[in-house]
Amino acid sequence: MKKLTCIFVFLFGIILTANAFVDTTKEEKAKNEILQLMSFNSYAPFGETVGEGIIRTINSVFSSELNKFAEEKGYIFAYEEISNDYVNNVRAVRSGQIDMIVGAYSLTKLYNGIELIYPSVINNPINVAMMPEKIDQVSILEDLKGLKGVRVEGEILNDYVERILSDFKVEKVSNLYDAYEKLFVGEVDYVIGGYYYLLSEAIRLGIRPYVSFSKKSLWDIPVFIGISKSTKVDKKLLVKLLTSWSNTATVKENIMKNLRDYIENLEKEYAGVVPPMFIRQDDASFAAENDSADVKNEAEDAKTTEQEVSTSQDELLENIKTETEKGEK
Repeated sequence: MKKLTCIFVFLFGIILTANAFVDTTKEEKAKNEILQLMSFNSYAPFGETVGEGIIRTINSVFSSELNKFAEEKGYIFAYEEISNDYVNNVRAVRSGQIDMIVGAYSLTKLYNGIELIYPSVINNPINVAMMPEKIDQVSILEDLKGLKGVRVEGEILNDYVERILSDFKVEKVSNLYDAYEKLFVGEVDYVIGGYYYLLSEAIRLGIRPYVSFSKKSLWDIPVFIGISKSTKVDKKLLVKLLTSWSNTATVKENIMKNLRDYIENLEKEYAGVVPPMFIRQDDASFAAENDSADVKNEAEDAKTTEQEVSTSQDELLENIKTETEKGEK
């Protein structure tokens, strides 16, 4: 009897060990948990809310990769809680009504109460758009001193950049059409904002051949995925899975490819569009001479390498941290 008992204990130990082995090696997944998502309401290509009600969804350079993530990891994305007010949406993330935000900035008061997933997989470069004959006047931020600028009031930037821009002569308008009009009629010297945001609207308006962008960005702001600290889903698991996702090389490569494809498709879609009336004859002559050679390379310019993204991200985060500490003192 004692011998049988020993055999039973031995076999039971083997079963427990085998089960433990299976549990620690199987891929972790959620059980069809529903995640309420939000993004920038209208900030291409980092996020655009489209549709209404149950057919509402988000278009962004993240979308295809996040959809793969959801399918593989057992999540279901939902968008019913999105409103037309971006700030209200962010508040809903902070309160846990919305679980996840696609596009957020670090060390920015607006996003307090949201846990960011590191590293970011893409940056938002901030550039200026100027008339071609003046673009060579600007190579560094200090070159904007003494010049008049304009930006879109609704564009969200991080607190570090906002604090610096407050020292410059930058007026605000409600949309990029008005901003570009002010540039072309000579009321301002530059339009400042996210490079891809400025570029996308210039293509849509048909003014891309008539305007130039600074070759070097003034800042590269890391764009993060964020999780509500008050989410009702298993936050620990979600953060773990998304952190692994954001560290995957193919995810970063595919997101950059999505960015290049977005620009290329936009150029095809709006090829030949008639530009607004504020385009001058001199602007048209310049465009013809220029032959829009740099326009053809916009998608190529989007090829930020993983190393460049990582370096600029680290540098900016260090600058933000330093400036924040100064402000607190």
